[in-house]
Amino acid sequence: VLELENECNNRVKELGNEIEKMASDVRENVDLREKIQTLEDSIKRKSTEDATKRREEDHKRIIELKVAKADSYEAKNRVLELENECNNRVKELGNEIEKMASDVRENVDLREKIQTL
Repeated sequence: VLELENECNNRVKELGNEIEKMASDVRENVDLREKIQTLEDSIKRKSTEDATKRREEDHKRIIELKVAKADSYEAKNRVLELENECNNRVKELGNEIEKMASDVRENVDLREKIQTL
């Protein structure tokens, strides 16, 4: 009976040790899960922060491009205005040259008439 009792006590000790080991493994598992959750939360937060930062940078770039486009549009319109002004002035000068040429022809004709008289 004593032998059986000793075997039983030894088995209880073994089971106690196994339970202690399992409890330790469970605690370690819980700690690891908490660390994993903390890391996942950190990654999500960082990802969200990065995405927000990228959206802000993209928005700034879009604004810069819109401003550049507006400036380009204004510059293009100003160039077109200047081209129109230049073309109009060329036409005016062409008309003035025509008038001067006509006046010179008329003057030549008058000189010829004067000489014939």
